[in-house]
Amino acid sequence: VYLKSIVSNPSRRSRHYVKQSPFEGSRRQIRGMIMAMLAKRRYLVVGALPALVRAPAPRAYSVMEALCREGLIKRSGQMLMI
Repeated sequence: VYLKSIVSNPSRRSRHYVKQSPFEGSRRQIRGMIMAMLAKRRYLVVGALPALVRAPAPRAYSVMEALCREGLIKRSGQMLMI
């Protein structure tokens, strides 16, 4: 704590330093929630996804589609699975 009070962090002076956006309510959080739920269960019902991740339907489905495109999850009809 003492050192931190007398010496600033040199990496923060970098032109490329960017503070990470808040995690709460972010796409990263929704992705993590979907992956965690699928790791615990065999499948998820697509229609229940917005309620499960506590996010607006368009945002939840957008994240789901991105995960499908990236090959992290698979969609078969109304079911999602790893």
